[in-house]
Amino acid sequence: MSKQKLWLFLTLLTRRRMGIIFFSLVALTLLNGFSLGSFHTTDLLIYSFWGFEKQGNLMEFLGLLLFNGLPLYLMGIVLAEDSLKNPMVIIRFKNKRQNLNNYQKSSFLYFGGYVLLQLILVFGIGYLGSHSQSESILLLELQDMMSWQMGWEYLNISNLSPLLIGLILGCIRMLELMMMQMLFLTFKALAKETVTAFLAVMGLYGLMFLVGGYFPIGISSFIRIMRLNPNFYTASLKAGVILLATYGINYFYMIITGYKKLF
Repeated sequence: MSKQKLWLFLTLLTRRRMGIIFFSLVALTLLNGFSLGSFHTTDLLIYSFWGFEKQGNLMEFLGLLLFNGLPLYLMGIVLAEDSLKNPMVIIRFKNKRQNLNNYQKSSFLYFGGYVLLQLILVFGIGYLGSHSQSESILLLELQDMMSWQMGWEYLNISNLSPLLIGLILGCIRMLELMMMQMLFLTFKALAKETVTAFLAVMGLYGLMFLVGGYFPIGISSFIRIMRLNPNFYTASLKAGVILLATYGINYFYMIITGYKKLF
């Protein structure tokens, strides 16, 4: 990684921001455990990535909004007008396309670290909770909730290790964060206002009350993935393709013309 890319990445890792992220994720993980009434690793893992669908409740929606909105908000600070005026906060290169690419590479590391931290907390807290609880209660509830039409026996969740489930769900959630961040850049290029762009992106989550299925916003939610296909692997692949396609469309716009309005 070049010094410029490294510096841009490190601007996201101030002690204050890292503290906000860490304590927010700890609080969210503990809240999930208390809400579910279980601190079993599998329960915490699935519920942490449970997300929201249009038949869900408000607390699930707010949980998804907080989990996805926090890193996007902190990332948006780097692009705020006041920060852009300070050369010690972000390096502005002569090649504006290179500026965009460096921003994307830094975002990849940032969101990857964010999701990895969530997984570490889930497995850490779940390890302690599993000593007092031998079985996952959420898997049993899911089996009762899912109708035979969904083909629960082909979903493979109950036969997968928590580590593999976490890896798959974590990768899909990171893809959604990258996709939402690219939408944020697109809105910022069009509106030329950081706050307006952030509110527009977060406002898209409100559409989840109306639509579901293949709608890309919030599709990294475990409950949404389950609806895509009875097979967990196939459903996860579908979600990943949808997110990559949405990301690609926005990236194509930004790399062709949007970057001129952004940097």
